[in-house]
Amino acid sequence: MNEDHTIKNAITILSNISIISSEDQEILNQVHTLNDLKKNDQISISLKRLILNINIIDEPTINASAREKITITNGIRHDLLLSVSFRDYHFNLLFEKDPGEQNILDHAVFSIQGNINSAQWIVGDYQLEGGYGLITWKSTPAYKGFETINVLTRKGKGLKPYRSSNEYWSTKGLGVQWNSSYGTMTVSFGNTLQDGKIEDGIVNIDETGLHVTENDLNDKNNLNERSATFLWSNDYFGNHFGIILNHQRVVERNETTISSSAASIFTTGKWQNWQWFGESAMHNNRRLSFISGVIFRLDRIKYLITIRSYPQHFRSYRSQPFSEWRGFNDGEKGVFQNIQVKIQKHAIALYSDIAQKVEEGNNTPYRLINQENGLRWQWFNSAHRLMIQFKHNSQTTNKAAFTKNIITSENNRRTIKLQYQYNINNQLNIRWQINTASFNKNESYGYGTETRILFKENNIVLTVSWIVANVSDYKGRIYFWGLNLPGEMNSVSVSQRGQQFGARIQLLQRDKYRIFVRYRIKWPSFKFQGTTHKTGALAIQINL
Repeated sequence: MNEDHTIKNAITILSNISIISSEDQEILNQVHTLNDLKKNDQISISLKRLILNINIIDEPTINASAREKITITNGIRHDLLLSVSFRDYHFNLLFEKDPGEQNILDHAVFSIQGNINSAQWIVGDYQLEGGYGLITWKSTPAYKGFETINVLTRKGKGLKPYRSSNEYWSTKGLGVQWNSSYGTMTVSFGNTLQDGKIEDGIVNIDETGLHVTENDLNDKNNLNERSATFLWSNDYFGNHFGIILNHQRVVERNETTISSSAASIFTTGKWQNWQWFGESAMHNNRRLSFISGVIFRLDRIKYLITIRSYPQHFRSYRSQPFSEWRGFNDGEKGVFQNIQVKIQKHAIALYSDIAQKVEEGNNTPYRLINQENGLRWQWFNSAHRLMIQFKHNSQTTNKAAFTKNIITSENNRRTIKLQYQYNINNQLNIRWQINTASFNKNESYGYGTETRILFKENNIVLTVSWIVANVSDYKGRIYFWGLNLPGEMNSVSVSQRGQQFGARIQLLQRDKYRIFVRYRIKWPSFKFQGTTHKTGALAIQINL
C-alpha cells in the first residue's frame, strides 16, 4: 500500500466520524502524509486521540518509474528521468542532452530524499525557495501581464528535489528542513559547478546550458559556487513571517574569487478582503532592496498594487525578482497595478507598470523610464470564446552624442490581439487569431492572422496552423503560440512578409508512450512562391 493510499484511508475513516470539526476537516484536506497529520499542532485533542487508534497496515513496496523523451529537430535532444520510492525514501536521476552537444550525459542531476522524525533531508540536486525573489526563488520569475496578480504573491515553498533540465538553477549539496514549535527551519550547504566566468569583479553565469561552441565548452563548469543558506518561517496570529540568510563564494578555475552575503525578511498576511506581502533584503552593497504589495478581493473583483526598489548589483545566489530589467547590474524603481473583474460570462483584466532604471554615477537629468499598459476583455460560454487584447509599451531613449543638452525621445510599441475560438464538439475546435504591432507610429509595423484547427479521434490528436503575415522588419514583429512538443514553451516570432503552414500529430497510447510529429514550411510571399524553408521534429515520450 503506497503512502497516498494510506493517507486517503485515514482521511476517509476520520471524515466519517461526526465529532470532527470543520477546522479539523480543513486540515485533513491539506495534509499529504500521515506523519504530517500526527505532528500538526493545530488539530483538536479529540482528533489526536482518534489518530492513535487508527491502525493502517502499510506494506513495504517499491515504486519505480522511468520517463524518456527524445526530440529530433536540428539535432537530437533527450532527457531520461528515473524515479524510485521506498517508504519515506525517494531517489531521482535525470540525464539530458541538447542538440549539437556531443556528450549524451551532458547534464545530469540526482537526489536522494528521506524523512527522519520531523525532518526532511535531500542529498544531491535540490532547490530552495523562499520569500518573493530577492534572494532565492523559483527558476522562472513572475512576469508583467494580465495574470501577474495570480502568481506574484506566491511565496517560495522551501526545500524540494530538483528534476528540471534547466542546468543553472539547482544547488548540489545537502539540504535539511524540519518543523518545530518555533517554526519551519531549513539549512542548505551547496558545492555547485556552474557555467560562466568572473569579469570585472562580477560573476557572469551562462544560463543557456548549451555546450556546443568553443566558448560554451570553455565556460562549462568554470565556476565553483559554495553556498550556505538558512531559511526560517512561522505563522503568528494569522500572519506569516520568514528570514533568509545566505553566504556565497564563487571560485573561478584560475582561482579568482568573489564572495557575497545577503539577508532578507519576508511576510504575508490577511485581514478580511485584504492580503499583503513583501520582502526586504540587504546585500553586500549595504543598500536595501524591497518589494511589497496588497491585494483586495471580492467575489467578482481582484486588485493588486505593488511597489519595488532595487539598487544596482543587488542580485545574489538564486535571485529572481519581479522586474523590468533583468541584468545582474540593473536596478530599478517601479509601481505595478493589476485588476481583474468577472461579470457573468465576461472577464476584464487591466495592468499598468511604470519603472525607472537606477544608474549609479548618472549626474545628468536623464533617466531611463519604461511604461507599460494592457487591457484585455474576454467573453466565453461552453462553445465560444472571444478575446480582445491591447498592450502599449513606451521607453525613453538617450540620443545625445557629444552635446551639452540631453536629447531624449520615446520608443513606442503597440500590439492588438483578437482571438475567437469555436469548440464544435469534443473532437473538433477552430481558433482564429489576428495580431497587429506598430512601432513609433508605423515606423515599423506588422499584422497577421492564424487559423488553427484541432481534431481528436481515438488516440490521435491533429493540430494544424496556417499563419499569413505582413511585417516590415524586426521592430514590427508579431507573435503566435507555437506547435510545441513536450518540454517546449516556444512562441513563433514573425518578422517578415510571408506565410507558413504547420502541423503536429500526437499518437497517444494510454500512459505508456506518446509520439509527436511536427512539420512546418514557410514561404516568403503570399502566393506560395519563392524559396521555402522546411523544418520537422519528432518527439517520443516513454513512461515505464
